[in-house]
Amino acid sequence: MDTKDRILDSFLHFGQDKGFQEISISQVSAMAGIRKATVFSHFKDKEELKDKALDKCLRALDKAEFNIDFKAKDKEELFVSLINSFIDTFTAFPVSALLSYSEQLRGVDDRALGISKDIDRIISSRLLVALDYCVQRSWSTVDYTDALSELLSPAVRDMINGFLDEESLIDNLLDLI
Repeated sequence: MDTKDRILDSFLHFGQDKGFQEISISQVSAMAGIRKATVFSHFKDKEELKDKALDKCLRALDKAEFNIDFKAKDKEELFVSLINSFIDTFTAFPVSALLSYSEQLRGVDDRALGISKDIDRIISSRLLVALDYCVQRSWSTVDYTDALSELLSPAVRDMINGFLDEESLIDNLLDLI
């Protein structure tokens, strides 16, 4: 890993662990095991470092695949596989840092709010595909899949963040459809 990537990863790890508002260049350089001047040789200021770190996370999220098991034998198996896909993606670094950033700062930072909305759209769109598939397979007669996917998106986010267990989410989802 080159120095620039070590700096970006240190920024993201520190922010995820200690809080993105608390980050200083000195802390990032110490975590990366380099001098503060080295950070400034790669980034003009903390704002540029933050932007580049978030861009790295967004590229990782863009590459992520959220699997919907279209060979599932029933709706429970379908949603278990999708929920596991969400967990795998959003708990893996650096996407986990992006989720943490959006959770920590969505009330005070416009970019964090935008990222938070993008994450909700991603979750909602994957849920919608799965819900529509359940209707096509006659596993569900729900005719309001758009609204339901948007309603369930915050619950999925809560489950990813550890505020709701996976089994409860699946049970609630299956009760709704």
